[in-house]
Amino acid sequence: MPKPTIAMSVKEDTMSFTPSRRALLSGAAAGMLGLAACQPSAPLGSGSGGEGVGEHPSLAYLPSTQPANWSAVIGAVNEKMKADIGTTLDAQFLNWSQYAQQVLLKFTAAETFDSALNARWMNMVQLVSSNSLADLTDEIGKHENLSKALAPELIEANKWSGRLWGIPQVNGAARIHHFGYRDDLAAGELTDFDSFLKYLSDVKQKNPDITPFELHNNVGLNQAITFSPLTWEDPQPVSQAFSGGSIGVAINPDDPTDIRPVYESEHIIEGIRVLRDLYEKGLVNKDALTLDSATANSQFAAGRFAAHGVITDGLGSQSLKTLQAAVPGASLANLLPYRDGLAAKPFQTFQSDNFAVINPAGDVDRALQIQDWLSIQENHDMLAYGIEGTDWTASGEDKYEALSDYVFPGFALLWRIDLERMPSTISASEEEIFAWSKKFENFTLDPLATFYPDVTPVKKEDAELTNVATEHLKPLCSGAVDVDAGLDALRRAAEAAGIEKVMEEMRTQISAHLAEQG
Repeated sequence: MPKPTIAMSVKEDTMSFTPSRRALLSGAAAGMLGLAACQPSAPLGSGSGGEGVGEHPSLAYLPSTQPANWSAVIGAVNEKMKADIGTTLDAQFLNWSQYAQQVLLKFTAAETFDSALNARWMNMVQLVSSNSLADLTDEIGKHENLSKALAPELIEANKWSGRLWGIPQVNGAARIHHFGYRDDLAAGELTDFDSFLKYLSDVKQKNPDITPFELHNNVGLNQAITFSPLTWEDPQPVSQAFSGGSIGVAINPDDPTDIRPVYESEHIIEGIRVLRDLYEKGLVNKDALTLDSATANSQFAAGRFAAHGVITDGLGSQSLKTLQAAVPGASLANLLPYRDGLAAKPFQTFQSDNFAVINPAGDVDRALQIQDWLSIQENHDMLAYGIEGTDWTASGEDKYEALSDYVFPGFALLWRIDLERMPSTISASEEEIFAWSKKFENFTLDPLATFYPDVTPVKKEDAELTNVATEHLKPLCSGAVDVDAGLDALRRAAEAAGIEKVMEEMRTQISAHLAEQG
């Protein structure tokens, strides 16, 4: 029987936040390691909007920091929203390092607010299990603009056992982790794995002040996957895990019930070995375990790194303006981690990395009204890009030029495939990849596309495996520990935490799902 392997996940790396955009993501968006630290529930956020517009605005919790020019933008948004639908929005911004745990506490305590970003790679599984989210299965069709903006395939792929627990936040059909790099530092076009590795080596030799590749403390299995030569040759199905912070299982594409822990996947192991080699050669930064993603992205934009991980959200070139201010003449390009490039047809579940989830203790109808209002192009653009003429201007039919430093985390509230504009700075390679990622037909449907495991029977073991992943898996995926010794320690710790019981439960649930699918 062939050994199962694991390929790139649709979201953003479930072993990480991916907040750079986004996400971002870099990130975004298969592996499993939630990174939220438990913090007190107050103070809540870095900013809000809607004060004075309405007595009780709709409160939404979003990750990231308050955008530049926020008061003016939210004032304009709320003025129009109030006139159109009689309500306003109050967005509270929470730091990524605190976001997941803070939002979990607010939902489970039934605090009064309307919506928030959540995801499987955070704690959405736990929130669904505790009945802390509003069931939206029968609600989307009641809102014309929202319904039109969400493809039927997207809705079906994001139902859990037939129920929809959030509004999928995507700006494309697929979420592919790949590489963004400084094209001005390349001797020519990068087309394959070997040429990319040579590029990193050349950067170190010719530009000693630039670190070739950026890793940060949200690093996850997707980084090991993109650096695996086996993945480049043979993309495999998405891994599965009971929760975002835990250790997942690799899936055999010929028999999805034939599973094994991800740390036994040849694809993952080979990627980890490459990362360890890069670490020892000084081709990746050695402070990845302590470097937060926001700082890492700022350093990339300042020219301190040559390449980093990105996803297919069309925003990889968003930092170009800042980068060119620091490094005149700098340019960017993107590279897919597949031998066959755009013809690869990799597996995709089409499951969203992120969801706008609604609090049943809040005003569900109002939250959905706002989601519907944000599904109109003019309204979407105002919140996504800011005030036209001040923060942005249109560039052709589907691009925009940023005029200010306003950046809103649209992936947390209002991403719609057909409404998103691309930055005018987008590179030709990224634009081509982004256009490719928007078409469902460019991908192979994953054998477990509509499968969402229920953690309840193994909740205790899964929680212990989350700790194991934090202690052992994350350092392996940043290249920081010896591969063989690290894998051995990971294996022993996972076995002690109950990985066999977890795998047996996963196998049982997969079998039941496949039987139900016929």
